[in-house]
Amino acid sequence: MDIEFTGLEEIGQGDIKLGKWKLLQPTSAEVTKDIPPGSFYNTVTKEVREELIVTVLKTGKSRVMFPEKYRKGDKAQCRSVDFIRKTEGLADAGPICENCKYSKWEEGEKSRCSIVYYFIGLDDTDTPFRIQFRGASVPPVKDFLSQVYMTLKKANKGIFSFKIKITADYKSDDKGNYYIAVPAPAKNEEGKLIVPSKEQYINYAETAKFLSEFYASHLKDSDNFANEYSEAVDVEATDVTDGENSALY
Repeated sequence: MDIEFTGLEEIGQGDIKLGKWKLLQPTSAEVTKDIPPGSFYNTVTKEVREELIVTVLKTGKSRVMFPEKYRKGDKAQCRSVDFIRKTEGLADAGPICENCKYSKWEEGEKSRCSIVYYFIGLDDTDTPFRIQFRGASVPPVKDFLSQVYMTLKKANKGIFSFKIKITADYKSDDKGNYYIAVPAPAKNEEGKLIVPSKEQYINYAETAKFLSEFYASHLKDSDNFANEYSEAVDVEATDVTDGENSALY
């Protein structure tokens, strides 16, 4: 039954915090004797998981560039919410990201501008969340999306047609010691995909539209955008990692 008064009339999107699952690195502030690196940590609910079983409702990409000598609290020098056009930033950047000098690799040196993939969805308690993939976690995400993209397109199905498992994979190389997030289709004990009912699928499609609009609105605010990515940049700086690159997640 629809009601005219809910008690939430004066609450808007700006008052709501969307939980963020963060893959903890060896130098992450949240690591303790009870919360090891390689755990997934929810920055809003403070929950900790060894792995995530989720329903992804929306995937996307954005771009962000911070000062080369980054210090905590620095704002982005340039950013793109849609990955295509500069949202705001340096006068000599953009306006089309693909053609921007800051998005290109030069003589083996990585670009100043970072690509960030993100998932928005529902966790195993149907609580909305977001998770980001950048640095060394980008290749596994691209592999996963390449694996499922054509199948879903041909079937005219959404990414929420099956549950997804996200695990942490430990790496130790010349970049340091770190964990990357690896998504893959989740399967049940019989080795079959975990799929929603028809009713759940319809609900997921409706929720996907709402959460997409919510997140897009959230990122349009430059302060929100900076807060979204500043933590990752902070731990990427060589003077704070001490050989352990915590930005690779």
